[in-house]
Amino acid sequence: MLTISEQLKTIILTLLILLSFVFTFLLWYHVYFFEGTQKDYINFAQREKNLQTSKIICPAFIVLHKKQNTDKMFLHKSKEYTKVLDFIQTLKITSLPYNTDLNYWSYLHDNFLGIEFRYIYNMPFSIFLPLFKEQTINFSKIPKSFLINNFWLYFDNAKNEWILLLPSFKEKKIICLKLKSNNIQSIENLTQQNLIALDVKPIPLKEYLPWEKKNNNFYFNPYSYTFLKNPPFSTKRYFVKKLNIDNLKQTLFQGSESKPITLNKNETIFLGDNQIINYNKNQEFLTFSNTDIEDEKDLNNNEEENKDIELEKITIFIQKHKGWTRDYILEKYNKEEKIYTFRQINTLPIFWVKDSKIPVINLQIEKGEIIKYTRSLYYLGEELGKNNSSKLIPLETLISKLKRGGNKSLELKNAIPCFKVIEETKNNKKIATLVVSWLFVTNKKAFCLN
Repeated sequence: MLTISEQLKTIILTLLILLSFVFTFLLWYHVYFFEGTQKDYINFAQREKNLQTSKIICPAFIVLHKKQNTDKMFLHKSKEYTKVLDFIQTLKITSLPYNTDLNYWSYLHDNFLGIEFRYIYNMPFSIFLPLFKEQTINFSKIPKSFLINNFWLYFDNAKNEWILLLPSFKEKKIICLKLKSNNIQSIENLTQQNLIALDVKPIPLKEYLPWEKKNNNFYFNPYSYTFLKNPPFSTKRYFVKKLNIDNLKQTLFQGSESKPITLNKNETIFLGDNQIINYNKNQEFLTFSNTDIEDEKDLNNNEEENKDIELEKITIFIQKHKGWTRDYILEKYNKEEKIYTFRQINTLPIFWVKDSKIPVINLQIEKGEIIKYTRSLYYLGEELGKNNSSKLIPLETLISKLKRGGNKSLELKNAIPCFKVIEETKNNKKIATLVVSWLFVTNKKAFCLN
């Protein structure tokens, strides 16, 4: 029979074993990835919880077009912006794609309520399908070369139906789809007068707007929006933090890890089971490669219909190591190399002047699996109190300046408001200042100008 002291020792030993299991679980599933404050970690982790794919493919901004009224711009994550995204989740595609022309676009634009979803670069429409309730669509009538950087929703009052209009300025073609929703009343609330939105007007990037009939013709020209009242934007300042490489690789590696290989003082390679991490300490940049790829038997042969599956895998993959540091949106998709690029957004898309790689995440897909993942370990930490505000130079002024520059081969493809990041170091701490600017996308490059 055990003595009281032996029984006590047994109880303590059992408790210690249980505690070891608890701490192992916490370390495995709740690794502290951030070299920042605990508050940072909790906020980011909570934001990522149950993140939906539709949240990372949402537009840079949304524009409400009201017939014979001022257009309204809804910025990312504003109340009106969120309301519109929630609404289109109720829309169901009810027709096959059909071709139309600029004359029909002009008719819709002149007569009905319109909602525009605007992106930075051209992408296949199949990428945006998770935004809608009905994601099945016959792609046979939509050529793979048909790329868009915006799409429109119009409500045809006469027919009591929604029209989804997809204009491809590259192909100079328009494709339409019909949609239905049982929630018409909710979108009508957006036409009320007390909207929290910015007044804007469309301006052509080349001569005329596409829905305007000039010289008895319509012109398939790109366009953008300028602010009517030139509103001030807060100049935000943040401490620059970085992710912890040691904890990141614990989650990225799915098996055992061998001894790291030091190539030089700034570059180290970590090897896992069919997985490699190349870490650049000088630039704080990571490249994760996965060679353990098998054929996905459950994927159908139409790669356009697999975009929602790929995006869902990307969402979950980055969630696992809490890599969505603040908010990101899909910026572009390279269909040849199957690379998805996500850009950080904080009301407006963020562009880093000193190092363009910092606010961007790239993921490459092959056979339905992620084979490469690249990103900076830097991210925006806590905000530094109240800041000043700044205004944009009118877009028309900058467009005129670019046209007077004498570079006739330069073609403007898009222009959107953004935040330009200026980095500085104070007391050995990196500080990022976000200043409002214009992003110009041309046939040669993209650049910020203000």
